[in-house]
Amino acid sequence: MRYPALVTHRSPTFEGFRAVFRWPALALAEIAWRWTFGAAALCLLISAVLEYLDTLTVTSGEQLFLHSRQPFLVVQAITQIFRGSGPRVVAAALIVLLTLALSWILTASFGRAATVTALLEYFGDSESKWELSSLLGLHFLRVALAFAGVIGIVGAAIVAGFASSPADPRPGFVLLIFLALASLVGLLWSTLNWHLSVAPLFVGRDGQDTLGAIAASVHFARSNASPVFWSSTVFGLLHLLAFIAASIAALGPMALAGILPRGIIAIAITLITLIYFALADLLYIGRLAAYAAIANSGGDLVNSASAPPTPQPVSQSASPAPDDDNILSDIPGLLPPPEPAG
Repeated sequence: MRYPALVTHRSPTFEGFRAVFRWPALALAEIAWRWTFGAAALCLLISAVLEYLDTLTVTSGEQLFLHSRQPFLVVQAITQIFRGSGPRVVAAALIVLLTLALSWILTASFGRAATVTALLEYFGDSESKWELSSLLGLHFLRVALAFAGVIGIVGAAIVAGFASSPADPRPGFVLLIFLALASLVGLLWSTLNWHLSVAPLFVGRDGQDTLGAIAASVHFARSNASPVFWSSTVFGLLHLLAFIAASIAALGPMALAGILPRGIIAIAITLITLIYFALADLLYIGRLAAYAAIANSGGDLVNSASAPPTPQPVSQSASPAPDDDNILSDIPGLLPPPEPAG
């Protein structure tokens, strides 16, 4: 199924912004499911930390060291308090991470189903072919890819450490190797994660399974390289500008730390952070709408490329077939002149 040709004369980036501003509920839905998960994850982390702190025992001597305000004594007290609690930290971290991963897979699958369905309806396709198992598989792969990226960064640090030794310390060379390996890991992660983030479009439009949606996103990127690149660049630059603006805006309250109360500074920084997250989510759904506009413009050949070409009917000429007896009559000398009448 292909989208109706609605945007053949407009820029896909313009169509992405147009979809967001003409249908604000689309951006609100994206913000709603992301912030719901974020709030639940924050509550889970806070409760896990509080529960962990309740398991620690603090003696009267350690309390005395903590209240002494002497850095050396405070460090000694904290070291004694947390000594022997490493296995509990690891177990709690694993439980929290697995819970958050499972929650994100479910929340992101249902949230992406809602937003992509709205995008398909906006571009005129009301017959979505959803496969929830495909979305669950895609988001499971995104979680696995995130863990693989973290492991890759840790492995890059370990491999870079082999370039230096106590006898021959070379910190600059180690840093150079780490940056090179980390950049390679980041490039691979961003490329694979991009395809996994675009694949839900083809799950909702074509009813693809997990691997089929990934293959469709790869074909989509190859067959529409130029518009996809420019749309991604525009939205990426806008996201970068939003991050820089939010960082600069956060420096204002922090610069007034000696004048304003801490509560007001914390509230101001929290509001700036929430505004930045809202803009980032709006730009994300706008970028996804731009990709849907590119597919809608007719450049996407995910279905039509694999289909056999439609045979064209052969036009029949209205002129009669040439007479075999007279086919050489136009060449002089091959036929005798006609006999005169009578």
